[in-house]
Amino acid sequence: MPGLDEAVEIWTRRLTDKGALDEAVHEVLPATWRNRAALSDAEAELVVFAALTVLDGRLAVLCGKRRGEEKQAWPTLSLALQLIPGLSLPHILNGSICQLAGLITVEEGAELRARLRCPERVWAALAGYRITDPALQDVLAMGPLETVEDDPAWPLVAELTERVVTLFGAPRGFLAAAAARMAESLGATVLRVRAELLPDKVAPIATALLREFVLEGSLPVIDLVDADTATERRAWQLLRALRGRVFVLQRRPRQLGDIPHVPIEVRPPSLHQRISEWTGSLQRLQLPIHTRDTLARRLSDLFRLPAHAREAAVDVALLSDQPADAIWRAAAAHAPRPPGRMVRVSHPTPGERQLVVEPALQARLDELVNTARHRSVVMNDWGMSGGRPGGLTALFAGPSGTGKTLAAEVVAARLGLAMWHIDLSMVVSKYIGETEKNLGAVFDSADGAGAVLLFDEADSLFAQRSEVGDSRDRYANMEVGFLLQRIEAYGGLAILTTNLEDQLDAAFQRRFHSVLRFGFPSRKLRARLWGSVFPESVPTEGLRLERLAQLQLTGAGVRAVATRAAFLAAAQESTDSGPAPVTMALVAEAVRAWMKQQRRPLSPRELEGWT
Repeated sequence: MPGLDEAVEIWTRRLTDKGALDEAVHEVLPATWRNRAALSDAEAELVVFAALTVLDGRLAVLCGKRRGEEKQAWPTLSLALQLIPGLSLPHILNGSICQLAGLITVEEGAELRARLRCPERVWAALAGYRITDPALQDVLAMGPLETVEDDPAWPLVAELTERVVTLFGAPRGFLAAAAARMAESLGATVLRVRAELLPDKVAPIATALLREFVLEGSLPVIDLVDADTATERRAWQLLRALRGRVFVLQRRPRQLGDIPHVPIEVRPPSLHQRISEWTGSLQRLQLPIHTRDTLARRLSDLFRLPAHAREAAVDVALLSDQPADAIWRAAAAHAPRPPGRMVRVSHPTPGERQLVVEPALQARLDELVNTARHRSVVMNDWGMSGGRPGGLTALFAGPSGTGKTLAAEVVAARLGLAMWHIDLSMVVSKYIGETEKNLGAVFDSADGAGAVLLFDEADSLFAQRSEVGDSRDRYANMEVGFLLQRIEAYGGLAILTTNLEDQLDAAFQRRFHSVLRFGFPSRKLRARLWGSVFPESVPTEGLRLERLAQLQLTGAGVRAVATRAAFLAAAQESTDSGPAPVTMALVAEAVRAWMKQQRRPLSPRELEGWT
């Protein structure tokens, strides 16, 4: 078999009319390339010719001389037809296997006088260099894959007649890992394409993916897990342009336009397997055996992390003097992210925000936190779920400003979990079916993320179902029914807040594990709120809590007035002893301004005895 240097010599003799037409160089091309592309000897010779003129500039010069155009030092189609035995027009015209597989390109126009080129990816690979295809570098997903258990059905993919296989039923990482294992059974690897990054013109991407299959045996995996309608349409164009086996990742089985496909469900790792994996990872932490086993069960119940993310979370916990607490925050930070702009993610920490509520309500919040902590033991280990989803749903009801959202943040902080604040303005849509689709995407992403879901002002979304008067009413009721199912099936804690409890659908009321009612704060509680609202760093002078508590304000109102008073103090000139302090007079000025802004009258009794 000739090497590259010998192939250059053979082509030198051909271009200088010194024979060598009977000396074949097609074997320079790896047999795997030829087999995957089903290239004939003449087509293989064409690819080698195009590559050699790039690798050795002397051959390009000889091509120009041979054509009598020394200033145009490059090969052409007509020259290839003259010097490659068995090569014919079907081998080189548009639609030929060499062009479809991206092994050569032909300059448009001039027909047989068109310039013959070899893509960088091909000539570099022929020379032994591995480079990233420029056409793919902006659309490929990188990073390690998950660990998945083998399924006896996966090797049977080779026997499928449909070339497109859709995978669904598990988080994205596990779907990609399953595709990789299926490809492995076919003797191939995979290239993961992020569909949302596809350009409007997908033809160059399709050519590059076909080229990667020829050069590396890589099968494309198209990720449609979080795809919107525009992304799906570009992906369908790509699927139509591709040849051979393609894997598509989906949250749920859906049609791919008019493209035939075979859906295969991928089961995520079982709870037992996840417990085993977390137990192994937590061995690196110096923890008592009972603590480690308890952590492994709780982490396994809430989080579905790939091996690299799980180990990275343990690395972070190793740096903490309280690893059992740190592992929760680290796992939450490595959990899946929510789709699009529908969710705002926060990672509240204990002590970040102080919650002041009545003792009875505080006891109910403590109960909710403990229930969430021990949910896995009661529902999974003790079997109290009865085989049904064992998630928790809590309703925080009460007037605006009474601390419902803050309480949800405090609960998430005490659990060491991220909080997903669902933006209902982005979720609710006037278009039929879109609200259901948006909420489905949120819940699908939340599974395995271990997040506390917060639906603020949920009465706008989970309102009472109406009598069916038209198709819109029917679809609205279907949306509520869908949400009932998804929120009950969610494996974590979901918190709904509302100012209008009576407007919530009665079916939701029955499904709440806990209903916590936030009332208007009593005078005693308002005094506590004023006592906690100013940090120690804020200079104050002569503040009388019993007088401040006369103001009929919620917790949010207390914070708003206190902040305004602090700004008024900061705007005054500093004294010799330091910055001007917050005084009763400044608070009075702040409360008058705030009440006027709220269009709320201020009774003389509320400021009675202040001066």
